Amino acid sequence: MSLCGVAPLITGILLMLNFTLAGNVHTEKFRVLNYKTYYNEGLMIIELENKQFQSHHELRKFSDEEIVIDPDSVRYTIKTGLFGVKVATDGHLIEKK
Repeated sequence: MSLCGVAPLITGILLMLNFTLAGNVHTEKFRVLNYKTYYNEGLMIIELENKQFQSHHELRKFSDEEIVIDPDSVRYTIKTGLFGVKVATDGHLIEKK
């Protein structure tokens, strides 16, 4: 077995352990500055205050089941993984009142 064949397997196992054995659960709330709705694809992409998660497109994308009419903020459930890496497990849009 070569290192090139085993390295992806080991990396995958470490990432899975980090995700499944996560603890220290807390929520973080961020204000939505702007959003774009793509009705044909059934999704909404949001822009958060202080450019939070700017490089993490998947954390800012919501499917049509999760879309609210006029989002005010978003609440993420954050866990600290086994190796100290933060893991966002859940995100919910909050509508303006």
